[in-house]
Amino acid sequence: MPRGVDAGAEQTEFAESTESSMRSKYLVPLVLVATAFAIRLISLFFVAPIDFRWESYHYWQIAFYTLKVGSSYGRMWDLGGMEYFWGPLPILVQSFLLHVLGTTSMLPFRVLNGIIGSATAYLVYIVARRHFNSVAGLLAAVMVMLCPLLIFNSIIGMEETIGAFFIVLALNFFNRRNFFFGFFLGLASLCRIEFWPLSIGLCISYLIFGKNSNGLVESTIGWLTPMIPYFIHVRGTTGNPFYAFYWNFIGNIAGVWTPWYVDPLVRTLFGVILVGSVAGLLVLLKYRGRVQGYMLYVLFLGFLAYHGLTYVLGGFAPLFDRFFVLDAILGFILLGRYVARMPRSKVAGVAICILVALSTVYAAPYYMGLQSDILGLYRIADAVGHAYADGTILCDMPMITYRLVDHWHISHEKILGTLYMPLEDLDRALSWLKSKDASWIVVAEPKAQKVITFFHEKLEDKFDKLFTLHYSFSGAELYKIDETYVEEVLGA
Repeated sequence: MPRGVDAGAEQTEFAESTESSMRSKYLVPLVLVATAFAIRLISLFFVAPIDFRWESYHYWQIAFYTLKVGSSYGRMWDLGGMEYFWGPLPILVQSFLLHVLGTTSMLPFRVLNGIIGSATAYLVYIVARRHFNSVAGLLAAVMVMLCPLLIFNSIIGMEETIGAFFIVLALNFFNRRNFFFGFFLGLASLCRIEFWPLSIGLCISYLIFGKNSNGLVESTIGWLTPMIPYFIHVRGTTGNPFYAFYWNFIGNIAGVWTPWYVDPLVRTLFGVILVGSVAGLLVLLKYRGRVQGYMLYVLFLGFLAYHGLTYVLGGFAPLFDRFFVLDAILGFILLGRYVARMPRSKVAGVAICILVALSTVYAAPYYMGLQSDILGLYRIADAVGHAYADGTILCDMPMITYRLVDHWHISHEKILGTLYMPLEDLDRALSWLKSKDASWIVVAEPKAQKVITFFHEKLEDKFDKLFTLHYSFSGAELYKIDETYVEEVLGA
């Protein structure tokens, strides 16, 4: 064959190969992200238009009051005194969106979470392809795209989606840009407090599992870069730079605030998970250097060990699905790897993806049902909105606060929590009511119930003169406060 024909064939083959590579580089990410986002938008507007997580509304409340009140003092703000309990980054992002868009709605943040959750599918593809192969990457990404736990937890106003995004983004820099590996772990730590020990463990894993001291130093410096300014700020506002970590693990998980009852079956299950994950880490340590993508295994097993400790040694019992967003993502990456190695990997991969998609169909009614509790609290807010004329509304329920501000357009200055009401004696409590011009009180959680109990005990048969029950629904009550009677009692 003439030499010119060989050269032409080689050029054609090279061009086809380049075209295929370009399609793989740009088309696959575009299809993944677009499809994932379309699924999430449909779920947001047609399946769960009402955010079904109670904590989402507390996040919004902190974001909104930080913007309206706290920003002028250079600090975060909340009606319930929990502004530094959670990771600050998602809350500040929501504050930024509220400011830029000039809105009071949490919808923009929910949409942003949907975008970030969709982008996570692409990052999963990149990470799995880099550590394993493109088939593993594609399978893992499709499972992330279709998983109901990830879909519905990326269309709410919570922090798990953003935190998991930064964890997976960090994995993309592992053993390539160690500083950025640690830096993005730091941003993840500013989203969820349990990512603090997880991130520190991953940095130490450079040395323990990879015998890479430079990686340890560089990643630790990267992690401290966003964390040190945060520690300095929190020390200035609370007196304790590790305030969030302390209260999350002592006050919440250990059960000092609320001593949850941990079901023996749940404790046993997570005891097995704890033992199994620690054993897995020890096996991984023994075969270090021979495990492809070892950091993925360290992260997966380490986070499982964290869950085990939480449920076995702690007092925190609820099995909220949002706690396992990162577990699902990492599990899909590792599952993609093993499916890709099967003899009939394509058939197995398609079958698993179909099962994941079907689980979304069956999970949708569950998430739709969760909205009913929020709608019930909206009814309380609507009762206030219909009857409200002036004065201050005492409300400790962020869902009701959100409805009053966003739907009824009541000023944030007219809504106040009961946290700082003095309950040492009747005169001080009444003086506080008068000074705050309190006209309504919503009783839907322990702090407000404590206030009502206090006045019941102090006023006895005169209680009904001060508080008139205006509306009651599903355990929540709305009272009208007689401001004239407050003055009469104080005068007497």
